[in-house]
Amino acid sequence: MGEEGVLGFKRDLPLYSLSVGEFEQFLTAVVHKTMNECGAGTKEKRFVYGLEGLSEILNCSISTARRIKKSGALNEAITQIVRRIIVDVDRALDLYRLSRINERKAV
Repeated sequence: MGEEGVLGFKRDLPLYSLSVGEFEQFLTAVVHKTMNECGAGTKEKRFVYGLEGLSEILNCSISTARRIKKSGALNEAITQIVRRIIVDVDRALDLYRLSRINERKAV
């Protein structure tokens, strides 16, 4: 009859009988439980498309983005299928930082 639910609240307990604090605890517990079950903590890959997208994430002009792509510094982050360019944002930014650090060391 009084089956335990989230945070020890009875499943048949009407919501209107909860105080504001209890309701807040209940909602927080439900949200955390749901996020853990669906794996919302995992990071999704972000992609941009084309030289315009690459120029936006690198905060440079399209011609500079073309030059950076042509240099090969971001090859691991870029996939090109015929004329379609797909860029993994996180990987591209990591590789770009590394290439900038290596350029400074070479000077």
